[in-house]
Amino acid sequence: MTKPNATPAKSTPHRGPRYRVEHGKPRPRPVGGFPLRKYPFDRMAIGDSFFVPTVDLPASGPSVLNAAARQRGMRASVRAEGDGHRCWRIA
Repeated sequence: MTKPNATPAKSTPHRGPRYRVEHGKPRPRPVGGFPLRKYPFDRMAIGDSFFVPTVDLPASGPSVLNAAARQRGMRASVRAEGDGHRCWRIA
C-alpha cells in the first residue's frame, strides 16, 4: 500500500567512470597458480592416495588439493588424517 503523498523514486543516470572497449589486445600469460609437479596426481591411479602434513599446506589445504587435481582434469577427495590431510584420486 502506498502513502497518498509519497513521490515515486527517481532514477538517476550512471555517473561512474566510462570504460573504453578495446579489441585485439593480447591477454598476458597467467602468473602464479599451482606448480604442476608439487602434488603427485600424474602418477596416481584412481583409488591411490597421498598424505600431506598440515605444515606443508595453507589454511585452505583441502581446497588447494582439489583445485590442483581439477587443473589436471582429475577429481580428488580430501580428508583430515592425524596431523595432516590425505588426498585420494577418485576420477
